[in-house]
Amino acid sequence: MKNVIWLLTVGLMMVFTSCKKDYTCECVTTTETPNSSITATTNTAIKNTKKNATTICDDGDSSSSIDDVTTSVECEIK
Repeated sequence: MKNVIWLLTVGLMMVFTSCKKDYTCECVTTTETPNSSITATTNTAIKNTKKNATTICDDGDSSSSIDDVTTSVECEIK
């Protein structure tokens, strides 16, 4: 009986514990002008569930333009 209770307890702990892992969010920033293009890559570690890490990483996406200069940031989980 004790073994059954112990197994149920361990099983419930596994069900209710989310699987948090380290994920890498890679963001590529590109700045374009009429005469050139510059690209830079940054990596950020995120410790969370895959779903939450993907959401956090995707929040880094952006784009802006001022006159002839356009800057965009594209982020994805690697």
